[in-house]
Amino acid sequence: MIDDNVMMLLIQKDSMFTPSAGDRADVPDVAIVVWDGIPTSDWQQAIDYAIQARQRGIHVVGFGVGTDVQSFGLATITSRPSSETVFVARSSSELPAFRDRIVGSTCNGESPRRLV
Repeated sequence: MIDDNVMMLLIQKDSMFTPSAGDRADVPDVAIVVWDGIPTSDWQQAIDYAIQARQRGIHVVGFGVGTDVQSFGLATITSRPSSETVFVARSSSELPAFRDRIVGSTCNGESPRRLV
């Protein structure tokens, strides 16, 4: 069984950020991974796909929701520095408080950091 995060990263890396899918060279590529903190399959495969996505210039932001989320797990797949790309809410009631922080890390009017 393929974990949803593995599948999402594979699809984004190979399908979403392409000219045929509407990707534009003058617009930064940003992927936001939403995770419940529980990998259900090959986590190493998700890490490998995330590294490939970052190497292609895709800015990966991680958002964990739930009590099982550990930020270091998200940090393994997000862009660097993880202090600016990893966000964790313990419950859905906390989601509104993160909106501005997530938008700021992805849509600040400048190209996202392209660090791997």
